[in-house]
Amino acid sequence: PIPPFTLTDQDGKKFSLERYQNDYLMIGFVFSRCPMPKACPLTMKKLRQTQDLWAKRIASKQSAGKTLRFLALTFDPDFDTPPVLKKYGESHGANFKQWTLATGPPKLMNDALPSLFSVLALPVGPANIRHTVKIALLKPGLELLKDWRDNKVEPQEVTDLVVSP
Repeated sequence: PIPPFTLTDQDGKKFSLERYQNDYLMIGFVFSRCPMPKACPLTMKKLRQTQDLWAKRIASKQSAGKTLRFLALTFDPDFDTPPVLKKYGESHGANFKQWTLATGPPKLMNDALPSLFSVLALPVGPANIRHTVKIALLKPGLELLKDWRDNKVEPQEVTDLVVSP
């Protein structure tokens, strides 16, 4: 299980991952200035596609009564302030009723949280961070259900995992 770190969301509000204790949670690691199309922008696209597919499942009453939330964690907390994260989320179609973009202290965002998912983030100059690309799905209790490297995740697989018994 994930320890109860304190983070700050896109609205500047503090929260802990315990907020998701009873939910399924899809987590991606990103930073808003990422120049690599197959990294952060694609991670955001995969989260958005899954968000949209999940909304269709809810509308057609195929969610099995379960809740799926989305969380994008920044590697660049000095630049990715709450207003920057909010704009970044909006530009990728985030529904903030289900999706949170979060920042926190640099040590937490660059080391502690990514290391829990075997993700590495290394600054390589101003405005650039070389990092592992990974998306994770946590089940209730904040325990890892599955993860995908290099954005090789399909929204259908995620939603099927959530509704499976």
